Amino acid sequence: MVDREGAGGPSVNATVVARLVEALGPEEVAQVCAVFLVDARELVTAIQGAYESGDADSTAKHAHRLKSASGFLGAEGLSGLCADIERLARDGRLAELGPHVARLAGELEHVAAELVDLRR
Repeated sequence: MVDREGAGGPSVNATVVARLVEALGPEEVAQVCAVFLVDARELVTAIQGAYESGDADSTAKHAHRLKSASGFLGAEGLSGLCADIERLARDGRLAELGPHVARLAGELEHVAAELVDLRR
């Protein structure tokens, strides 16, 4: 399980972003990041809604999508958090999801801030 609380480390692996910039170019990466942030915010809302309604399958599905997208951009903390949510939801352990789901929006905002800084 990935735990940012008290870790103080970066939310985004700068090496991953640098490799993406090298492969795709800075403008394309900036566009990918912008789309990611819009989609990620929607997925966080979907995860929260599915969790609150007790829908483990939808919680897992949305967490899986966010996990994959986060991993692609090097947002390792967010990706790990989503992996934990996906696993717990697939195992039907909704009672344990609360703290993880509660951390999602904050972790995404850390990622957003770091992506902006890394693109400068």
